[in-house]
Amino acid sequence: MTRPTLSIAVAVIAISPLAAHSAVNVTSFINNDTTSTIHVIQPAALTTLLERNAVVVDEPANVADGDSDDETAGNASHRSAGYRVQVFSDNNQRTAKGEARSKEMQIKEAFPEYGTYIVYNSPFWRLKVGDFKTQHEAEAAADAIKSRFPAFAREVRVVRDRVNARR
Repeated sequence: MTRPTLSIAVAVIAISPLAAHSAVNVTSFINNDTTSTIHVIQPAALTTLLERNAVVVDEPANVADGDSDDETAGNASHRSAGYRVQVFSDNNQRTAKGEARSKEMQIKEAFPEYGTYIVYNSPFWRLKVGDFKTQHEAEAAADAIKSRFPAFAREVRVVRDRVNARR
């Protein structure tokens, strides 16, 4: 007695921002059936979460005009490409969060004009400082942080990031 076999091909879908606005059609290849389709609908909130690919733990510590950037709600309309100074990055789950918060308090005290951001992007906890339009501005801030906190100098670096737009 022979058993019937069933061949299944798995389609991998790359999620794109376009998928948030329209359904993606995937042709079914089960038993060579090309007439069936599967509709995959992706909510806009999922697209925003996937594009961000990071969880922001703390919001900016101080914003000049009193408005805060609501990154957790996906309000990216006031954000643009720019630079930040990364002061800390570690993946030790026992100590990294506490160390990031400790360094954040020291930076806030010494440089109240810069916003501070603690970001968890598994498995790393990172502390980033400032919202700079140009790399030159960020490098100047990095030099100031290095001179004020020589113990942090080894980890201080300028990184490209989505920053809060100045109004």
